[in-house]
Amino acid sequence: MTQQLERTRVAVEAAGPDGERVRAQHEALWAGRLEDLLIESPDAAADLDALVRQVAAASGGRSAGHVVQHVSASDSAQQAVLGHGSQVNTFGTPNQRANG
Repeated sequence: MTQQLERTRVAVEAAGPDGERVRAQHEALWAGRLEDLLIESPDAAADLDALVRQVAAASGGRSAGHVVQHVSASDSAQQAVLGHGSQVNTFGTPNQRANG
């Protein structure tokens, strides 16, 4: 299973513009693998729960879950929407920003 995890890590890191699609595919694969594990070995549930809690604590409580957003704008509105991670947005020309 360690080799499968490593292959997943490499695939997601190398995905480039397709990163979200590749991540979603691997997420679905791992959900199935973990479900199979729990069906075959119900006693593994406690260990899996402990692992999930450990990962959540290490991530600082940030969610890596699915995000759905519905955004609309009209007239000259500008929007910047982010589900996870960090982003920097700069709207307008440099002159417009300088004159606020």
